[in-house]
Amino acid sequence: MMTNSPKDQETQMTIKEPELVKLYSSIGKIITSSLEQQEVLDAVMEEVRLFFSPENWSLMRYDENSGELFFLIAEGLELECIKNIRLKSGEGIAGSVVQTKSSIFVENVRNDPRFPKK
Repeated sequence: MMTNSPKDQETQMTIKEPELVKLYSSIGKIITSSLEQQEVLDAVMEEVRLFFSPENWSLMRYDENSGELFFLIAEGLELECIKNIRLKSGEGIAGSVVQTKSSIFVENVRNDPRFPKK
């Protein structure tokens, strides 16, 4: 997730375009290498983990029927603890991404006012 604030632009500039192209290429190969969703998700999570080295992160899916986001995978978090959490469009950081249809980079989610306290 990325924003366009000056601080976030500084963070973004430390990632060089060739590095991103390599990451995107690697993820593209993963996506086309298997029809097993969980296998693909696990491999993509590993690539992102290696590239960004986040402490915690997760992958959510938007359900168009319910209008809610739900967790598919969680890294550094217990999926069992968060698997029943649902976010509406505009709710929380991920809901803001859905609502605005733009990426957001958040350095410390716990300090972000959009971070849900659920």
